[in-house]
Amino acid sequence: MITRNEETRKPLHSNDTGDRKFWLCYDPARLRDNSVVLVGECYESSLPDGGKEKKARIVNLVNLLDIGKKIKSPMQTPDQVKYLR
Repeated sequence: MITRNEETRKPLHSNDTGDRKFWLCYDPARLRDNSVVLVGECYESSLPDGGKEKKARIVNLVNLLDIGKKIKSPMQTPDQVKYLR
């Protein structure tokens, strides 16, 4: 079901119109699995009855792996915080 409804888009790196609203979400993953930072865009969609519905779309996602190592491993929490700042 997910694959059937997926859509590939280029990541969005700036608020090009100035009217967009975004979420910045961080999942620290305490058990040293993959932590991620997700950026989602909030928008309204029209319903058939004329009402409005709030939705969000993922515009960018970063997996916090330590890419400097030969074997890419999850970043330690202090390194994640430093990266986010």
